[in-house]
Amino acid sequence: MTQKEDNQIIVKTDAVIKKYLMLSFIVFSIVISAIGYFVYESYYHDITKKIEEELTTVSKLKVEEVEHWRKERIKNLSIYQNDLFFGEMVKRTLSNPNDTETQSVMKNWMILFKNNYGYHRVCLHDINGTEILSTNEGDASLPHNLKTYFNRIFKKREVVFENFYIEKTDGRIYLSLIVGIFDVKDKNKPVGILIARVDPNEYLYPHLNGWPIPRESAETYLVYKEGGEVVFLNDLKHQKGTALNLKFNIEENNALPAVQAVKGFSGIYNGIDCNNQPVISYLMQIPDTPWYIVSKIDKSETSSLVNRILASVVLVVFLLISVLTMVIIYIHRYQKYNYYRESAKKLKEEQEKLEKIVKERTQDLSLLNEELKNELERKIRDEKEKDRLRLELQHSQKMQSIGTLAAGIAHEINSPLQFTNDNIDFITKSFEEIMRLVNTYKNLMMTCHTDEDKENAKTLIFELEKKINLSFLASEMPDALSQTKDGISRIRKIVNAMKQYSHFNNEEKKPADINQSLENAEIITRNEWKYHAEIENNFSTDLPFVNCYEAELNQVFMNLLVNAGHTIKDAIDQKIITQGKIKVKTDYKNNRILVSISDNGLGIPKEYQDRVYDYFFTTKEVGKGT
Repeated sequence: MTQKEDNQIIVKTDAVIKKYLMLSFIVFSIVISAIGYFVYESYYHDITKKIEEELTTVSKLKVEEVEHWRKERIKNLSIYQNDLFFGEMVKRTLSNPNDTETQSVMKNWMILFKNNYGYHRVCLHDINGTEILSTNEGDASLPHNLKTYFNRIFKKREVVFENFYIEKTDGRIYLSLIVGIFDVKDKNKPVGILIARVDPNEYLYPHLNGWPIPRESAETYLVYKEGGEVVFLNDLKHQKGTALNLKFNIEENNALPAVQAVKGFSGIYNGIDCNNQPVISYLMQIPDTPWYIVSKIDKSETSSLVNRILASVVLVVFLLISVLTMVIIYIHRYQKYNYYRESAKKLKEEQEKLEKIVKERTQDLSLLNEELKNELERKIRDEKEKDRLRLELQHSQKMQSIGTLAAGIAHEINSPLQFTNDNIDFITKSFEEIMRLVNTYKNLMMTCHTDEDKENAKTLIFELEKKINLSFLASEMPDALSQTKDGISRIRKIVNAMKQYSHFNNEEKKPADINQSLENAEIITRNEWKYHAEIENNFSTDLPFVNCYEAELNQVFMNLLVNAGHTIKDAIDQKIITQGKIKVKTDYKNNRILVSISDNGLGIPKEYQDRVYDYFFTTKEVGKGT
């Protein structure tokens, strides 16, 4: 082959190489750009989805907290609506306006009630609506005349939770709870009205203003519909003085999230906020109230995150294409430079390469064999460590469950503790009155010598007995003692249940009373189901003690009861049922104990039934369920 032919082959080969390198450059540039675009789109959708999930989670959490706070306030007052002792105390207070001691006892109780439950003002009215006693000095007003509530508090026996209103005397915003007090002994005849005023700045507003993670534009506010307008119930984050003052016409501001909320929309909504800023929001009505919650984040905050990601993606794509360009140029030059030497050295290089590969593979196999041996020994050690950690994890989960139920258990203890404390105060004061009467008896016995003295002593004793109302004390003190004993018994049951449940010993089995374990689990979890379900127990009386790990068995019973309470609540919220029922049954047949826990809630969806025994499997949100 002549030199000219060799040069022609070189030129043709170089042209082919350039052609394929250019084609490769174009293809790889398109691929890199496409990957960059898909990465950007993926990040954009992920950020938007996370923002929506964050809004949903925060909104539902705040709705649950507000709903729980409202129910607790209503329950605080409903306890005293038909309370025998409290009704008598109110009746005596209103019947004896000039009896300073009776008035003082009632006012001290009202101050104690106000301080214990965090109310701003508590006042007592007679059945005509006239204020008799108050914990605070000065007058107070309601959004409507008190007589307009009589039908609801006396005939329907409701605890009225009044909407937000501006107090005329101090210009501040309050909410009020109004309840009628009845005389249980006198055919539930109304004897008075108790009004407790709540300052939303103490708990409700701070709870709404909080956000779990730092967000510059994140905000939550309450609204409600008033005629053809939507009214804001709390101040906006960057605009003070808007509570009950900021209003928008519903028909003229359809893009506002607040307007969509009062129209009945629930869920994620993209609209324009009252500051004329595009926002992502979550809308939801608070159950059993005219209030709607709106949680929103400005789209500009989301856009700033997306723009930073876009800039990063563009920079990476540019760098990759630049590197690709340099690599292609280098490859082209390297191939052209080595074209003349490759033919001569090809055979020798292939031989050396093969020898090198064999040597490297041999070394790799030796190293791999050693690594496999070490990995096997490590796995054996890890399995032993996993067994130890599993026991610790079970204990941690158990303590976490107790922590989750702590608020409910505290409430269960606080209720009997409250009326026990009231009864003890009553018994103490009654005992002082009786001792004063006894001391009078003693003094008269020592000074009475004549018939006239004895007649005067009888008159004095009769007046003193009438003054302290001895017959009332004689009839009420046994009831107060009985109620106190019942309250202490309830607290003891809860404490014993907690003590039995928190005992942790998985090292050995021990005999356990299954019926008692179930009763303890019901006591501990009572606050999770008592508002929307009742428990029907059908325990076998001939169950033998079972040799088992009692702590783990208690955990199972508690989990089943908590989940039953949650699924019943979901069924009630979806209006599938109106009242929940949990049936707990034990039976003993063929030397086996059967424990059955059933409920009339939503049940387990069919697609999840094969996974109920998977370790750590759950369909519930973070912080909810077991």
